[in-house]
Amino acid sequence: MSSRDAARVRLAGHDRDRLGRDVTWTIADGERGRRWREVTVDPAGVLVRSLTLETGRGGQWLRLEIAAAAGLLSLHPDRDGAVRGNIVAGDGIRHLDLGALDPPLVDIRGSLVGEAALCRALERLVPAGQGTATRVARVEDDLSVTIVELAVERRDARTWELTDGEDVRTIAVGELGRPATGPSSVEWPLETGS
Repeated sequence: MSSRDAARVRLAGHDRDRLGRDVTWTIADGERGRRWREVTVDPAGVLVRSLTLETGRGGQWLRLEIAAAAGLLSLHPDRDGAVRGNIVAGDGIRHLDLGALDPPLVDIRGSLVGEAALCRALERLVPAGQGTATRVARVEDDLSVTIVELAVERRDARTWELTDGEDVRTIAVGELGRPATGPSSVEWPLETGS
């Protein structure tokens, strides 16, 4: 394994989110960036969503795919910064063209890997101990997507406070940008023989 490969994050994990839902996730760094995957199941055992989020080497958002009861969402920023995609559901397809975001940021509400990925992207914009306001594409569990203003406070190197409207979330991010571990969390290396 080269030193370049040794720096890559390739982990799987299982934890619970703030709503008590079981979350199984993977993070895998590759040549072009990082692929974040997650499946969320509610306490009754019902699938909430499955997602794949791709980010570039600098943490920038490239593509998001979500499968949920509401349908299938595909969302990405174009080269001009415009956020585009579609939602496919039982009643047809709805195309999305939400305008430009600079920088393009996505906030997947309630997603452990989505929130970790957002904070990783924000690291380049907000030094520890400082804050800013920025616009993000917000994705809800029902696959609704809106552009919202997000107030960002970076309390320290790994703790963030995100506020949109009256909703305040405190997000802790683990080493190398992975979701912070809780008391019920477990992690495994993705590589075989590790």
